[in-house]
Amino acid sequence: MIPAARKAFCLLLSLLLHCTHAQSASEDGPDRATVVAAMREATDYLFEHVSERGGFVWYYLPDLSRRWGEIEARPGMIWIQPPGTATVGHVLLDAWYATGDDYFHGAASKVADALIAAQHPAGGWNYLHDFDGEADLIDWYETVGANAWRLEEFQHYTGNATFDDGGTYEATLFLLRMVEARGEAPYRKGLERALDFVLDSQYPNGGWPQRYPLVSEGPLAYSSDITFNDDVALGNIRLLLMAYRLLGEQRLLDAALRGMDAVLLLQLPAPQPGWALQYTLDLKPGQGRSYEPAAVSAAATRGNVRALMAFYRLTGQARFIQRVPEAIRWLESLALPPAEVRDGRTHPRVVEQGTDKTLYIYRRGSNVENGEYYFSYEPGETVIHYPSTGHVDTDELWREYRTLGKPDLSLALPQRIDAEAMLGLPRYYISPRTLGRIKGSNVRLEDSPLSPADALAILQQRKARAYWPTLITRRTHPYSGAGSAEAAEGDYAATWVGDDSDTSPYFVDEAMEVIGIDAYVANMARLLRFVQSLR
Repeated sequence: MIPAARKAFCLLLSLLLHCTHAQSASEDGPDRATVVAAMREATDYLFEHVSERGGFVWYYLPDLSRRWGEIEARPGMIWIQPPGTATVGHVLLDAWYATGDDYFHGAASKVADALIAAQHPAGGWNYLHDFDGEADLIDWYETVGANAWRLEEFQHYTGNATFDDGGTYEATLFLLRMVEARGEAPYRKGLERALDFVLDSQYPNGGWPQRYPLVSEGPLAYSSDITFNDDVALGNIRLLLMAYRLLGEQRLLDAALRGMDAVLLLQLPAPQPGWALQYTLDLKPGQGRSYEPAAVSAAATRGNVRALMAFYRLTGQARFIQRVPEAIRWLESLALPPAEVRDGRTHPRVVEQGTDKTLYIYRRGSNVENGEYYFSYEPGETVIHYPSTGHVDTDELWREYRTLGKPDLSLALPQRIDAEAMLGLPRYYISPRTLGRIKGSNVRLEDSPLSPADALAILQQRKARAYWPTLITRRTHPYSGAGSAEAAEGDYAATWVGDDSDTSPYFVDEAMEVIGIDAYVANMARLLRFVQSLR
């Protein structure tokens, strides 16, 4: 057999019969070249058949007749909110670092170009971008978005950018990694605009709004409040620290330190020494969406307690942890009676200011036009998409606090920044943690590397050497017009979706096959870790 034919035969045999040739890591796994080739082929398919100018949404029907981000999208749209466009860029950079193959850097550059094209003039990003133009985007907001009952953030077009759900964070971090990788001028300019957006939007007290430029009136005016919800403030602080470590610009560190100060500033006084999800500009807990009352949040408190301990490790400033014990003790006091704990949900989501009473979240009606959310002190059939209770592990918080040792209370003013503790850019971004926290994704990444047999199985899952098929139970009603002012028959109090006019996502028992960006990212991450293990 001639060498070329022999090599082709062995490659085929390695896929079908689990044999490998001399470069294999084991008897039953694919070799490095086979894995890298499969990663390239899967990426080629996405860019040639699925991508819109280098960008992506979340899910596509195999025939591309419908597509979705958080809700149904149009053909000219890309999604910035993870797991969308920047998420693909991150895994491509990871693949470049793992393989050294410039093909993957070239593909990542296409993603960066799409993000820069989608960048708001102020420097950040909206949840999505429409390459078919603003008129089409506005029409989508007035039809599909306006009828998504529970997704109030899509019901009104504001023409600005957002920190919500990590879109601006993940896109900016991706550009930061692109600049670190090769420093191309177009990406540096886009990065500078994004970092300016983070700095320009910061309030003098160190907090950030959810959206910028600010919304002064209307249903989304709450987005101008100082926001902790969905990791707005803490995400910006992390981003600024990583940017400072790479770029060395003092303004970035100064803004991060102001953000840390805002966390301290906004801790409420005893007897409720926690935090709200958002605050009005007079520093009082504020109302968010109609199912997010002006209340005190156990989840925000848990997150900020952990952040303060991280700030202490970074700066050595004892002021960051002086009130941590009282916050943890307050969380302990909120624990639900054992008889009320369901599925590990130990604490209220939010409690009323001044009383610590749990606020249970309910709704009535069947769509945007006739429905409404309301609150009660009584547990019952609460809304499923925004649970009234959640998990808080106060024992874990105490363990972390005790590892800090006894603080030096004389360190009340800035003394130092520990370069070793400061966040650096991740060499590989896609991990079990980053993929696991992505909203809307049902794909999880394992902690351990793949076995050779598992790597082979992933290669064999690809359909017709094109994409990795994935099954989802997620659905949406196609837009069919505005909902009725009269409630439809049926009980929609605890359902994911209302009547047929509601364009919000919901879940069914029957799975359907889609091209899933989250599945692509997860499988690429699994395979590149396998490639690393072959070295």
